Amino acid sequence: MSAPPVPVTPPAQRALTPGNQNTSVALDQLDCNPATTQKLRLLKRKTSSLSDQPSPKHAKPFLDWRLKCLDSEIEVLNTTKQGFEEASAFYKTSPMTKSEYLQMIRQDIKEKETEQRILLSNKRVIAQDLSDTVTPVHEAYIRELELAYHSASGRRNVSSLLQPRLQRVAFNKKAIEYLATHRDYPGGEQLWCHVTGDWIWDSRQVRCAHIVPFSFNVKDLPYLFGGDETPLESARNALMPHSSIEEAFDNGEIVIVPVSLQTTPTEWKCVVLNPALLESDVYQDPSTEVITKFKDLDNRPLKFRNANRPARRYLYFRYALAWMNADREKYEGFKAKVPPGSIWATPDRPAGYLRKSILRQLAHKVGDTAELPEDLVQAGEFTDPDTESPVSNAVGNVTIPGLFKEHLDGVRDRGEDDQESQEDEAEV
Repeated sequence: MSAPPVPVTPPAQRALTPGNQNTSVALDQLDCNPATTQKLRLLKRKTSSLSDQPSPKHAKPFLDWRLKCLDSEIEVLNTTKQGFEEASAFYKTSPMTKSEYLQMIRQDIKEKETEQRILLSNKRVIAQDLSDTVTPVHEAYIRELELAYHSASGRRNVSSLLQPRLQRVAFNKKAIEYLATHRDYPGGEQLWCHVTGDWIWDSRQVRCAHIVPFSFNVKDLPYLFGGDETPLESARNALMPHSSIEEAFDNGEIVIVPVSLQTTPTEWKCVVLNPALLESDVYQDPSTEVITKFKDLDNRPLKFRNANRPARRYLYFRYALAWMNADREKYEGFKAKVPPGSIWATPDRPAGYLRKSILRQLAHKVGDTAELPEDLVQAGEFTDPDTESPVSNAVGNVTIPGLFKEHLDGVRDRGEDDQESQEDEAEV
């Protein structure tokens, strides 16, 4: 006789909970090898002593504690599986079959091992994200796992032919939910613009902007950031600006910079890099007929609807792109407008955003004359001997700078096309 179905809880929500209760109750009745029973008792005592401790309140100690818990929990589950494999008489009166019990245990092991893999592969960046939230660390950890699970399932289940389109649709939905930028109102819906700090009446005028551009869709990109996460599929890689602002952001004419990294969560502001843009219109509010210009957004702090923020490492990446574009385009006075590169440094937090070996290549080899300031490079680089690889470094040192150059050349080409269109219109 089979047990009644158990409500399905997302894997991330089960992360800080014990294994399946059906197997835990049955353990006391198993007729397995006495040595297995004794081993299981000792392991469960060890696991309980770890899980009963108050969880640390700061990111790095919490993640270290969680890894110890996972090691112990996986060992308990593997020994539990051994006990159910050894049992025989137990199944004569059991409500479930041997295969059903083993299937449940394997599922528990798979989930714990998946969490362990995510944490080991992305420990540095998860710690960085946890340090930039006011949410209690154990709650924020669940959210980070959910983002990681969604990213992994998106890569696995979407066909290669439909992937670009479906990825964008799924990305938009995740970002809007994560950043709480949607609301219904009589007659339609509105989306929030982070840069203007307003609800935009026509939601079609608000775009979900990739901070790390979609054109950087290569397998080597996660290595640059020091993990196995895919930036293009992360809700932390999003901002919601008005379409006019998104176009300027994509063209490197505006940039998002930290007001300070000493606050939690981080405060950000918009800086207009291209002085020719200052007098251009952004949009007109239909209710007040007030026209917002780009000069009104220069040095304006961004306004968020909740405590969630884009990842600092992605905004640093985009800042490096915009800085090189502004230097190459010779935007007058931009170096005096942006804060010193040292503002990106994060004392008492996981340091660095981009892998040192590749960032140094970007600093000296991309663009015609552009070269990143040394204080910006020092603030943003990290080394990770555990994940360094001569092959990966060699590939990254070629691929990533090449993508930077293609992006900057694309921005320049778009700018030249726009100028030619304006000249053609003037002649007409």
